[in-house]
Amino acid sequence: MHTETLSGAPLRPGQELIVTKWIALAGTAAIASVYEEELKKRYPASLVNAAKHFADSRRISGEMQTAARFGTRALQELSQGGIFGALWEMAERADVGLEINLKRIPIRQETVELCEYFDVNPYRLYSAGSLLIGTDQAEALAAALIDDGIPAAVIGHVTSGKRRIIRNGENISFLNRPGQDEWERRFGAWTDMKQE
Repeated sequence: MHTETLSGAPLRPGQELIVTKWIALAGTAAIASVYEEELKKRYPASLVNAAKHFADSRRISGEMQTAARFGTRALQELSQGGIFGALWEMAERADVGLEINLKRIPIRQETVELCEYFDVNPYRLYSAGSLLIGTDQAEALAAALIDDGIPAAVIGHVTSGKRRIIRNGENISFLNRPGQDEWERRFGAWTDMKQE
């Protein structure tokens, strides 16, 4: 629906979840490109220009190769619906629960700023360029990704049952079925105009 499954291997309880790079890179790049002049009236040009160049980070072949060295097969590219859409779909496919630490999900400050300005939820924003990985060797795989020059963060783990919990400090919420991608909700039909 929203994301692209790269492997048929389902998640299993006890596995941990890794996200590569940062979420919402492609959506942030599109916002910065389409609304560049407006944004430069509010933010430094360097921030807007950096956000535009997030589109250069779309390739995920490097992290896929690193994950393959560990025998990892539960992989999903983040796309429409963002990180929350990818988490929901992987959990639904495997009929498992999740426990996610929101503060561990990697996000760039440029994304935070632009999403705040346009009232966009970055966790539900188009995120091509990031990979979600379910693995039994999270710490070792994350370290290997970082050694290969690919930022990576362990964001949570897979549980039995169906509860999909998002922890944000002391606050607990539940992951809901993904709806419309934030780009479409806020700006209209997604045309993917910045895939260059």
